[in-house]
Amino acid sequence: MGEILSVYKLFVQRLGLMGLTSILVASSTLILIPVLTKSFGAEGYGIWIQIGITVSLLTNVATVGLLPSMIRFLASEKNKERIQEGFYSITLVTLIVNSIILFILLLFSKQIAAGLFDDNVGIANLMAFIVFFACFNSIFLNYYRTFQQIRKYSLFTIFQTYLAVIFAAYIASSGCDLFIVLIGLLITYLIQFFLMIWDVVTEIGFKIPNFKFIKEYLSFGLPLIPGNMSYWVVESSDRYVISVLLGTAFVGYYSPGIH
Repeated sequence: MGEILSVYKLFVQRLGLMGLTSILVASSTLILIPVLTKSFGAEGYGIWIQIGITVSLLTNVATVGLLPSMIRFLASEKNKERIQEGFYSITLVTLIVNSIILFILLLFSKQIAAGLFDDNVGIANLMAFIVFFACFNSIFLNYYRTFQQIRKYSLFTIFQTYLAVIFAAYIASSGCDLFIVLIGLLITYLIQFFLMIWDVVTEIGFKIPNFKFIKEYLSFGLPLIPGNMSYWVVESSDRYVISVLLGTAFVGYYSPGIH
């Protein structure tokens, strides 16, 4: 009975920590809205929103369904070599797909800028690198979820969120333009990336994978992509439509009302 109560207590603690993390992450929007709109107007906030939903969309594409596969196949795994094989094969496959996406985003940066960022090619190029590192950060965060390291997951999630808020507030208050604020966002992802990769490699070591399980992982994960994409379409695609038809300023007007 005592063991059952202990497991139940741990479950409740983890659930509560995840709930608190979600609340704190959602609350960051209340800080960003006045900071960005005061310095850059509705257009600047609209660009910030467009980058956020693009990161969400392309992370789902770049990971090719391997995040849920990591949870499905590695969560109960105790063998360190198999954990290394699974994690690093997922990471390297994602690196390949993510690099292709980065190249495409840079190649079509003018067209993307015209549709999403009011012809600001610099921001479109910068977004490509933000997407690249955001995707990898999602893999490492998913590692903590997989092995139920909820404290680390919550810590890194909150750290990334509020470091971006601090950078945005400081840079905006210094009179810099939005491009510099977005460089601050990229720096946030870079800091998070190096902290997590150091932590994970310290924990499980490093191994060059032979990809012997990747077919199994893809067979499970790829069919899940359409479901995730459909969720994104319902939740976020309206911002793209508004941006193309009316411009990013109207995305800035629209987005706070649906949070």
